[in-house]
Amino acid sequence: MNISKLKPIKIESQEALEKVERATKSQSISNASPKTFDPNFPIFSFETNNKHLVYVPNFFEEDADGNKHLIKESAYVHAITKGRQFMFLRATHGLQGLDELGISGDSPLQQAVAECWELYNLKYQQVAKSMGVDPNNDVGEVLKPKRSELLNQRVIKDPDLRHYFPIVVFETEKDPKTGLNTFKFVLDAETKLPKYEIKWMDVSDSVWNDKWVKVMDSLDEGDCLAGKLLSLNYHFSDDISNEKNPRRDSGKALSINVRQISADNVEFFAYLDEQAKEWTPAKAREVIIACALLSDEQQQEIVDDIMQETRMELNSLKALELGVGAQQSIQAPQQSPENALAEFGTKDDSEEDTPPLNFG
Repeated sequence: MNISKLKPIKIESQEALEKVERATKSQSISNASPKTFDPNFPIFSFETNNKHLVYVPNFFEEDADGNKHLIKESAYVHAITKGRQFMFLRATHGLQGLDELGISGDSPLQQAVAECWELYNLKYQQVAKSMGVDPNNDVGEVLKPKRSELLNQRVIKDPDLRHYFPIVVFETEKDPKTGLNTFKFVLDAETKLPKYEIKWMDVSDSVWNDKWVKVMDSLDEGDCLAGKLLSLNYHFSDDISNEKNPRRDSGKALSINVRQISADNVEFFAYLDEQAKEWTPAKAREVIIACALLSDEQQQEIVDDIMQETRMELNSLKALELGVGAQQSIQAPQQSPENALAEFGTKDDSEEDTPPLNFG
C-alpha cells in the first residue's frame, strides 16, 4: 500500500465537525458477540456491585393442582469460544420430530464436543506424563490447575440448561453518598410514570435453583415469581478497587428479595403486563441467539469454522501418538467438569421489609 496516496477526510462544516467530535469521544471497540438478533429485545446485564429494581410480568401457567409456574423459555446451550469472542448456541441433540426443519436430533455441535474432549484427553495425558503424575490417581491434585486450564480451552463445551424470561428494569435514583441505586423511581417528565425498560433475564440453571427458586419460599404455597416486584442485590464490597474479579464476585453475591406492591400501584403493573405481552417463549426463540433453533446444516457451517484449530491440533497429536506408540486415553468425566471444579459460595444479603411503593 502506498501511504502517500491516502487522504484523510476533510471536515467542511461545524456541524460535521461536532459529529466527528462526539463519535470519537464515545468510540469503543468490543470483542463481545451480540446476544440477540433484534436490539429491541435486549438481554439484561447487571451493574457490577450495584442493585436493581425489577418487575417480573405476570405471565404464568397452572398445573393440575393449581400451582402457578412462571412462563419461561428453557434451553440447553453450548458455550462457544472463538479467539476472544464468546457466545451461546442452542443444543438440538436428541430433539425429535423436527426433521422438516432440518433438525435430525444428531447435532453437529454435539459431535464437535466429542472432538474437544478427545483433544483435552490427549493434552492432559501429555501434561501428566511430563510431570510424572498418574492422571487417574492425582492424589495431591497436582494437575488441577492445568486441568482447569485445559477444560477452559475447549472451544465448544457440553450443553448446560439456561432459563430466559422478561423482566421490567426500572431506572432508580442513586444514593449521593454511596453511588448505589436506591429503590426510588425516576419519573418520566411527561407521563409522570416510572422510567423503565423491558429486557430478557438470562439465568443459568444453577443460579435459578440457588437464587431464584429459593425466593419462592417466601411466597404463598403454589405461587410463583410472576407478577412480583423484586430487588436484585449484586452489592458485595464497599471498595472494589482491590478486588481481583469484581464482576464474578458481584454475580455470586446476588440476593433477591420480594418487595411489596401497594394497592395504589396495581393498575400501573397491569399496564406493564400489557407492554410485555409480546415477550413470549416463541419470541425468545426468534430474537435470542442462544434460544434460536438452528438446522444441522447451519450448525455444521459454524462447527467447520470454529473447530479448525482444534482439529489441526488434534490431528497433529494423533500423528505424534502413532509415532511413539499408542497411549491409553482417559475417560471424560461422567460429571460435568465445570461443576466438579466450581466450588462457589453464596451470600445471603437479606433486606429489611419495605413499605408499599408510591410514585409521587
